[in-house]
Amino acid sequence: MKEREKGKRSAKKTQRERKEKGHEDAYRQKYRVENRRNDGKRQQKNNKRDGNKNNERKKVRNIETGAKERKKKKAEEMENRHTYCTRAKKKAHLNSIKKWKE
Repeated sequence: MKEREKGKRSAKKTQRERKEKGHEDAYRQKYRVENRRNDGKRQQKNNKRDGNKNNERKKVRNIETGAKERKKKKAEEMENRHTYCTRAKKKAHLNSIKKWKE
């Protein structure tokens, strides 16, 4: 087995010692607060980065196709949409049954 340098100890041993001394709760609470703070900072950085990515995407999209063209496309989609709408499908189905009965 490899010999450890002096001063380094296993984490379990130090935790056990802390428990015996009664500092364990205070120690844990201190680091819990610090970790929470760090998590918040990390989240902020991630949000900032994602926001920048979205802005880049938006810029690219605006350059590629103008807003007017996009609106036209959307209007066409809305016109064709009723064919995919479930309510319209049901109506068409019921109408076909009526015709079949007659």
